[in-house]
Amino acid sequence: MKNLLKIIATVFFLIEGGLLLGQTSSCYQPKNNLYTADTLITFSANRVAGAVSYRFQISSTNDFSNIQHDTTLAARDVLLQLPNINTQYYWRTKSYLIGDSTNWSSFFILNLFSPKNISNTILWLSSKNINLPNNTLVDSWNDLSNYSYHATQANSALKPLYKINGGVRNNAYVDFVGTDGMSTAINNSDIPNDSTLGFISLNINRNQGYGALFFLGNSGSFAPQYAARTAGSSYNNGAMRFLGYNGSIFTFDLQTPNSSHKIITGINTKLTAKLFSSGIPMSTSIANIIPVAAGATLKIGSNQDFTDNYNGGVHELIMLKNTSDTSIYHKIEKFIDCRYVPRANLGGNIFKYNGFCDSTVTLSPGSGYASYVWSTLETSPTINVSSFGTYSVTVVDEFGYLHFDQIDYKPNLNLRYPTANFICSGDSILWNPQVPSGYSVHWSDGSIGPIKYINSGGSFSFEVVDAFSCAYQSDTIIFNIDNYAQTVYLGADTSLCVDNLIALQIGAAETVGYDWNGTSTIGQPPFWAVDTTGNYFVETTNINGCTSTRYDSYCHFRTSTNR
Repeated sequence: MKNLLKIIATVFFLIEGGLLLGQTSSCYQPKNNLYTADTLITFSANRVAGAVSYRFQISSTNDFSNIQHDTTLAARDVLLQLPNINTQYYWRTKSYLIGDSTNWSSFFILNLFSPKNISNTILWLSSKNINLPNNTLVDSWNDLSNYSYHATQANSALKPLYKINGGVRNNAYVDFVGTDGMSTAINNSDIPNDSTLGFISLNINRNQGYGALFFLGNSGSFAPQYAARTAGSSYNNGAMRFLGYNGSIFTFDLQTPNSSHKIITGINTKLTAKLFSSGIPMSTSIANIIPVAAGATLKIGSNQDFTDNYNGGVHELIMLKNTSDTSIYHKIEKFIDCRYVPRANLGGNIFKYNGFCDSTVTLSPGSGYASYVWSTLETSPTINVSSFGTYSVTVVDEFGYLHFDQIDYKPNLNLRYPTANFICSGDSILWNPQVPSGYSVHWSDGSIGPIKYINSGGSFSFEVVDAFSCAYQSDTIIFNIDNYAQTVYLGADTSLCVDNLIALQIGAAETVGYDWNGTSTIGQPPFWAVDTTGNYFVETTNINGCTSTRYDSYCHFRTSTNR
């Protein structure tokens, strides 16, 4: 007898609930890869048209298996206290509409970080933590590390000046004018001769002869010649030098390019010395142990006896001991960069509320960056755009670090899209984008109307056209036909013995559900034991929900139990 096929049709109609939207949730603030010491953070989501609430998840793992916060509220902002400093957090958002929701957004990374919480940090001087009137002499510069090695100076002739503005992004700084210097309580018992000495600074060097930004060593007036590990400005128009002198030769002498403000990092172990400028390796050399005499103290802005004084402005100076792990230094660099330079910010997503014509807007990530490259390939600080879409910009800041931001410019429409892009053979999908009144819908196949039945594979999209014939283009969906129902095969008519098994001969790997002989029992196995002569059939379902019924029209039952 001929094998029969019956297709049980499943038509997918778009209804109000459980659908993906033509909008996506996205994170807004804090910007991705921010480094901050603040633990009380405001998280903000970009607005989604028609959203009634927003959900925020914060996790310490990027697979969100260790959720720290899970909050849903009507506002697009939530203020949260995060528990742990020096921790990388991941956060994402999704939006809820009436009977509907978006997918989760891509996650942003937030780095809660402070140099103080690194055990190797022995000194942290920051101009941001000085509270003095402008042009005031600084007699004490408080150490923010856990050691309280404050830099001090009692002699008014040697005190630097506090400048309330005029530094990086008009920030305050401490001004050493070539005659100033300060003392700390750090000595070579804290950073021994055979240990690693590292520093990170944000400063600007004026063109001068040598003057030490910091100095750990014997005084130049002692005999024999001084021995020291030090950093200062060179004779070459403000470049930074990092050097070691053992009393007779320079064991290392590394130099950055000439520059204005830069974040400089130097690392000196007893074997090597390295120098970085804004995270970029400058040079490496072989180093030897520097035999600094016992009791030598660390000086800021001068050498040991205040004769080689530094000339420049200092924002940050951080000293580390006993670590050559460059990842730690680079985290501090990024923290300083975030501390002084605002993240590129194009603002929240922009919506146009009335029609699609006359839609030019101006985009800007902020001013003061060294260069700009837009997704439109323009390189100006601002651009004007007149088409709906997604726009992004990459900027380089004054320290050489890259920043990225992205914005969507779209109409205030909540367009609906199908939940799936497959069509079971013989079925159809109804695509109802739910365009509001006052607009017409023009489909990519030439048809016009608010809805579209799709029963063939291919690419489909539509335009929403307003009263002035200005159009907004939808996303394109590629639909595929699922031919599962036409390929499943139970097998030809056959003769079997009692308790022999029948199963699909073709299509078993794609099948996720079985219903043998109309028993309507859930969770049936992929085989069936025959017990009498007659017709057997199975209704099967694949992962897409496409269903077929296959008949083996005749199984002859043998009375013998021989196998």
